[in-house]
Amino acid sequence: MLYLFVMLMQGVANISGKWKANVKHGTAEEIYPNGDKFIGTYVEGQRTGKGKYIWKDGRYFDGQYAGDKKSGPGKIIWPNGRVYDGHFDEDYIHGPGVYFAENGVILKNQTWDKGKSKSRYINSLVILDLTDFILKIRT
Repeated sequence: MLYLFVMLMQGVANISGKWKANVKHGTAEEIYPNGDKFIGTYVEGQRTGKGKYIWKDGRYFDGQYAGDKKSGPGKIIWPNGRVYDGHFDEDYIHGPGVYFAENGVILKNQTWDKGKSKSRYINSLVILDLTDFILKIRT
């Protein structure tokens, strides 16, 4: 049986969502004491499936969870517009991924192994954005 719950305790996460057998189960929203927030799905008390984790500084992760950790495809988006779009495994950047600058220019396109770059010779791919340069030449 599923129960809707709202938990508000000082110094403990504020949670609204569903419980099953005394654990979070189903769609929920959780606000942690440090100001971070998670919105997504819990299965038997663990973040599983699609979820969004929002840090209090404005960064957020939007992607897949398994076993209470970021696992599978996802994005980290910073308030200034930078984006990492790739794969995660057990909360690490893992597998292929692309890191974009604020203006959408690709800064790095590489493969990661538990947060460490696997690229031996080419650590980053830089594409020059010539839009401003071209516009200035035309005027």
